[in-house]
Amino acid sequence: MVRYFEIPYKHNGKSFTGADCWGFVVLYFESKLGIKLRDYKDIIPPAYADVRNSTIFIDNAEAEFEKVETLRENDCILLNVDSKTPNHVAIYIGNEKIIHMIHPAGVVVSRLTEWQSKVHGYYRYRGVNAS
Repeated sequence: MVRYFEIPYKHNGKSFTGADCWGFVVLYFESKLGIKLRDYKDIIPPAYADVRNSTIFIDNAEAEFEKVETLRENDCILLNVDSKTPNHVAIYIGNEKIIHMIHPAGVVVSRLTEWQSKVHGYYRYRGVNAS
């Protein structure tokens, strides 16, 4: 997981040279789990496809994600950071910790309890099994 901490924040990025929160989820799923997620721009109309709306992808991608009540490793967590609607996404890595890309710090690991009041919901990729 160490290489993830070298990725800088980049608005609308989704590569190891720079990523936003959704871009980091895309990188994580592909590099760690071998799963290529669809780009949110394939789901969201172009007028709404900016980084602040990227988490709408999970809400509208029932074919790929399902809302769940309890967390397992590799589940996504939608967060309402500074608005009433989801505008951030993190990945649950177990032991009550999440990994996510934040601006300007980059990739960080946080305790879920620090973000619990901002949780919108938990989502599981339909093809992921807990390790």
